[in-house]
Amino acid sequence: MASYLSADVASCAPNFVTPRVHQASLNLEREFADRFAGGISYMYVHGQNLIRARDVNLATPVDVTYPVFDEGGTSSGPTTTSLPSLPGR
Repeated sequence: MASYLSADVASCAPNFVTPRVHQASLNLEREFADRFAGGISYMYVHGQNLIRARDVNLATPVDVTYPVFDEGGTSSGPTTTSLPSLPGR
């Protein structure tokens, strides 16, 4: 049993604010004629102080050049285009 127990300690920053999310929805439906109905709905979602994960170990993006081919497999128009990419991904 002792192998499953641990003495880890966790804490939050002193200025940590608990995240809050407010959600509401309103739906209205009406039957206009036999087997003919219509409806309208509205949804409200609002978040405050949401926690976002940030990967600080990401590499700096680099420009990578790719050839552009048409449906026939031949290069047409601009021969290359530059897209930002992450190395090794």
